[in-house]
Order: sequence, then C-alpha cells, then structure tokens
Amino acid sequence: MLRDRISLILCRLVRVEKQREQGRRARTRIDVPTVSLVGYTNAGKSTLFNRMTSAGVYVADQLFATLDPTL
Repeated sequence: MLRDRISLILCRLVRVEKQREQGRRARTRIDVPTVSLVGYTNAGKSTLFNRMTSAGVYVADQLFATLDPTL
C-alpha cells in the first residue's frame, strides 16, 4: 500500500511540475515584467496590491489573513 501511495504522489508531482513549467514558458513568451510584493506579516502588502490593481484581494487586520499567492 505504501509503494502504491508513493507512486501516486510521484505521478501527481510530475503533473504539477509539467503545469508549472508550461506556465513559466507562457509568462516568458509574453515578456511582461514580473513584480513581487514581499514583507513582514500584517505589513499592508494586500492593501497596497488592491490599491494598485483594484483586484479585491482579501484584507483583514489579523496575522496570516492572506497566505495564498496572488497573480
């Protein structure tokens, strides 16, 4: 059972790697600059992102309110 589970997880990992590589190639072809917002927890990154893009990313005055990356 363990070998089967490991095999299944490895197959899924290969699929994810292929999808991520495809996304990287597409972003490279478009030639759009990449910008990253990084900083301490609860520092206002999501608020800044919303102000710059009108994206409507969830914002709350609490630790770890937004953990998912946003593109």
